[in-house]
Amino acid sequence: QFVVDDLIRAEERLEDAEETPNNYYMSQAAVQAIRARVALYMQDWETAIAYSSKLIDDKQDIFQLSSVQDTAPDGATTFEYMWAYDMGPEVIWRIGFTSTSYGGALGTVFLNFNRDYTYFYPDYIPSQWVIDAYEDNDMRSTYFADSESGITIGYPSGMDYPLLVKYYGNRGIFIPMNVFHVSMPKPLRLAEQYLIRAEAYCRQPNPNVVLAQKDLETLRKTRFVSGGSINLTGNWDTDVKTFSEERVRELYMEGFRLQDLKRWGLGFERTAQSYTQEEGNNLKVEAGDPLFVWPIPQHELEAPGSEITPNESNNR
Repeated sequence: QFVVDDLIRAEERLEDAEETPNNYYMSQAAVQAIRARVALYMQDWETAIAYSSKLIDDKQDIFQLSSVQDTAPDGATTFEYMWAYDMGPEVIWRIGFTSTSYGGALGTVFLNFNRDYTYFYPDYIPSQWVIDAYEDNDMRSTYFADSESGITIGYPSGMDYPLLVKYYGNRGIFIPMNVFHVSMPKPLRLAEQYLIRAEAYCRQPNPNVVLAQKDLETLRKTRFVSGGSINLTGNWDTDVKTFSEERVRELYMEGFRLQDLKRWGLGFERTAQSYTQEEGNNLKVEAGDPLFVWPIPQHELEAPGSEITPNESNNR
């Protein structure tokens, strides 16, 4: 309730803030995007729909989905431009970096090109099921690249495998400086709002499958060269797989997966694949496992006057 009350106050106080795509500053739109996400996590479907609709419908003259059909200033599509230059009509809020003031290099663990500026030395490679989840016409598959695209891996094993290049680095600011893997985080995008509203439509007491499918197809058709249709059944036990795969395709490595699995009551299983270490390669975590919940920080437990008790994760 504290979080919700805080967001209500923020929305009121930011009423006059400038609203524009690619904003470095918090605006009312940013608060509404967070409110929709929080409502989804709370499984408050009505509120999630109301707040995502404020962005999708009420502010369609401000924010639009980046598309593989629309052309950006450098001749690329606006979808490609969003990841190459950290700018796009769907970016509600981004963390602003400059050439002299910027944060961490998000892409290092997936690429690590700056080890010798010749080869790539990834700490992590995508799971095969993720690579296989993308259809041929889905341009989100360009989140990944292999040796055919010049991504040559430098390990002695001769490994040749698609790597995540979503965070290769900002081509306008940092790559010319020979600084790789630094991209502006884009925590709030309109694409997520379509996914939020579609799921909320499906999980209401009286599901509206027609509107949910319309939202998913609207998003997908901006990502597909052609096609993009999808089918929902109206049975959540079946449709959860569709939402799971679509959120992975759109939001891969943007920090949503853990919360998604918790919300859906799903566990996960990691199966062995080539080029990966044996340790942790056959991990299985059941839904409801205490490790799905972050431990309460020790300093909060020990703060003077604290009445907070540990949760189960603190004891693991």
